[in-house]
Amino acid sequence: MRSTAAVEAEKEPSIPGTETLAERVSLFLLLPDRFDTRLDKSTWLEMARGLRKRGWSACIVTAKQNESASHYDGLVKYVPTLNIPNLFRWVTLVSFYLFLLRHAHKNDVIVMNEDCLWLLPLLRAKGLKNVHLDIRTLPVRSSSLKRRLDHLLFWTWPLRLFGKLARSYSFITDPLRKVMIESFSIGDAEHCIWQSGVNTTLFCAPDRLRSPAPPGGPFRLFYHGGLLLSRGLDIVIEALASPDIPFEVSWTVLGDGKDRQALESRVDALGLSSRINFLGAVAYEDVPAYIAEADCCICPLPDIAEWRVSSPLKVMEYMATCKPMILTPMDAHREVAHDLTSVVWTEGYDPADFVRAIIQARSELSSLQAGTKDALERVRTQFEWQVQADKLHVHLCSSLGLLRATVPPRSV
Repeated sequence: MRSTAAVEAEKEPSIPGTETLAERVSLFLLLPDRFDTRLDKSTWLEMARGLRKRGWSACIVTAKQNESASHYDGLVKYVPTLNIPNLFRWVTLVSFYLFLLRHAHKNDVIVMNEDCLWLLPLLRAKGLKNVHLDIRTLPVRSSSLKRRLDHLLFWTWPLRLFGKLARSYSFITDPLRKVMIESFSIGDAEHCIWQSGVNTTLFCAPDRLRSPAPPGGPFRLFYHGGLLLSRGLDIVIEALASPDIPFEVSWTVLGDGKDRQALESRVDALGLSSRINFLGAVAYEDVPAYIAEADCCICPLPDIAEWRVSSPLKVMEYMATCKPMILTPMDAHREVAHDLTSVVWTEGYDPADFVRAIIQARSELSSLQAGTKDALERVRTQFEWQVQADKLHVHLCSSLGLLRATVPPRSV
């Protein structure tokens, strides 16, 4: 009987040599958090699916908070842990180590982030040397003692002590790679860049591309993602309170996060609760339907270090759903959408900048909508999840000497 990975591989164009990859090598993606409560599951689920289509026996190894957590058709393997603050990650790392001793073989590939680097010398001592370090973000700076200690224990120290022991590397963007070179001398060795991506089958469904506004209704803005003050959401709230906007605006906010209560309190204080609707987190598969109801999507990220080196997943999802967008002029946004005619760029990061952008987006909505076709085409050719999985697949095969592989031309 053939493996599930082998069957799935037939659905995509084949890469020479991958037919027997799943039989020879397993790939373990280590995520030391509670996967069932994680807001961003899609990145790892989509990458694991994409790697399976390329012949890998890939799975996500992680922890969970609830016993009923989904295994996502075998993509996710949960290890035991203790849901106790300050002990959770350490106990999870021990469980990862024991899991890999039982299930991993010397030719298998272990993909980890900086949180797991404490395991690297232990794994090497056991002959598990195909360790790949994947860096997706910069830690958010904080003045609190707990955050500063966390920064040392799961960023600075492990990267300085063990970062150079990995056999290969990947980064979400080249600017992040350059930061890692400057800070830790990591990034000049074998590496690849795989960015955020979109499942176009999910987000580009024809019945979800347009949802006309009711006649005479408000201008409908949309945002989805983490509810953090560092994402600029408070600035948009201030803008929507401005008397300079000469028409009614409603804003649907999808997602959750530690600053949700603070944001909702500010909305109440400004008397905007009837116009700004916080819906909380919803299933990944349901997000496109909510985007479809909007006239325009907004991503108000400020120009700070952690966003400057990011790859804006939500922007790509808006592009895939054929929606006009209001974006801040930070480098990460311009890298993805600099020449698109479906974008209104704010001049800066203040409430007045968003007021002007909202007024412009409303007045130019028809022409902005006409430009969304180019945005969709860009997503399909550059930011589809399988494109990102192909990048990591070819890099691992080449850098770890598993097999020689090239990506064939993709039909869109």
